Amino acid sequence: MELPVEWVRDDAAYFWKRSGQSVRPCTLPGAMYEIFRRECDAAYHEGALFQLTMHPHVIGYRSRMWILEELIRHARQRGNVWFATHADVVDWACARRLAVYPALNISVPTPPIFPTAFDARARAA
Repeated sequence: MELPVEWVRDDAAYFWKRSGQSVRPCTLPGAMYEIFRRECDAAYHEGALFQLTMHPHVIGYRSRMWILEELIRHARQRGNVWFATHADVVDWACARRLAVYPALNISVPTPPIFPTAFDARARAA
């Protein structure tokens, strides 16, 4: 099972030196936090997965680490959230019924409700 990542929620897209360029991205930490917070809020309202990709060598600086700490604090304040690893999400999905896609004739996990980082029902089910 694949949990695809998106560049909009990847710290490297905002802070890492771009290949073939001599300059680093100029995204300020506050702007990156605002992007991630808005993504978090939208996922919460949609009942969708909010998945961040963060690299210790990118986010792990004193001037940047607060972004992750504040995002966790923000999500917890919303309540009814599930902080899960990728393995947790895959286990949740695999524990649900399998549906067969007739055109492909393969079985793939398709839970009736997709697990979300903000859905305590997924954890309890």
